[in-house]
Amino acid sequence: MDWFIASGLIGLLIYLGFYVLFLIYVWKSQLNIIQKSIFTGLLVAHAVHALFIFDTLADYIFFFAMLGFVNQFSLRPVRIADRVIRVDVINNILAPVVILLCVGVLYVFNVRVFQANMHMTKAVRSCTGSDLDGMSFQKALDINTRVATQIIREQLFSCATILIANPQISALTKVTFFNLVQAQTEAQIAITPADARIYALGGEFLNQIGRYAKAEDLLVKAHELMPDKETINFELATTYLFERKMDQALVLFRRTYESVPEYDKAKSAYALTLMLAGKEAQARALVGTTSAILDTMNSHMAPEQYLQAVTQIQNLIKNP
Repeated sequence: MDWFIASGLIGLLIYLGFYVLFLIYVWKSQLNIIQKSIFTGLLVAHAVHALFIFDTLADYIFFFAMLGFVNQFSLRPVRIADRVIRVDVINNILAPVVILLCVGVLYVFNVRVFQANMHMTKAVRSCTGSDLDGMSFQKALDINTRVATQIIREQLFSCATILIANPQISALTKVTFFNLVQAQTEAQIAITPADARIYALGGEFLNQIGRYAKAEDLLVKAHELMPDKETINFELATTYLFERKMDQALVLFRRTYESVPEYDKAKSAYALTLMLAGKEAQARALVGTTSAILDTMNSHMAPEQYLQAVTQIQNLIKNP
């Protein structure tokens, strides 16, 4: 049933076809009747067992090992494109080549990824521990698996943001993580220059640590690649607010709101920015004259409270 649901009728028929091939190879072999009966019973036992298990991965290892074993009972040469390949050639040349390829694929796509994940897990745990030199992240990245590297970099950005904001962490450790993030941002951009995600992540990280000018450069690029992505637009608009580029922030918030007017967070962020820009009438016309969120913003309208007001908009955007 699992095969039927996951692969449809064709997938189910292919899976059942392996059972048929198993029986054909066994009963057309030179084994005696007792041996044939034992192999048939083994197959039936496996089929019954497969009906009552949930973790099928280990079961498939045993099943395909059975298929590989009974394959030796066929002693006929293999014919490919009108050329006959003898059984001894298959056993002595082709089989070792296939085995080596399987081992190589297993190492590249399983073992190395597993090693990278182990180092990444240790690194993430170190964010709240005492081993804060970044070596675990570096070891995970040094394995250089394309599948895991981008995820490791994302975890690095998250960890570095937490550490740099922690006043109890030494300046040397903060600099180490900052330099590592910068290097990995550039490395990921070199690999995927048209991927807006890395620009957005790098820009968000720089925003969190107050490097707004550099954050703007990355977020502008992310916005160019994905101009309709709300989260990127919000992050870039927030950067403009921190840089006191009010006109640019208003334009971006307005465009985001107009593209999805039913999105309450976009409406509230646009209204708060209008309020911050001194356009209270427009803001209240947008969300109502009795809006509690605008009343809260009104308490931060003094020039010396500008950063608190921007932080309020930032928290609105980031909170679910």
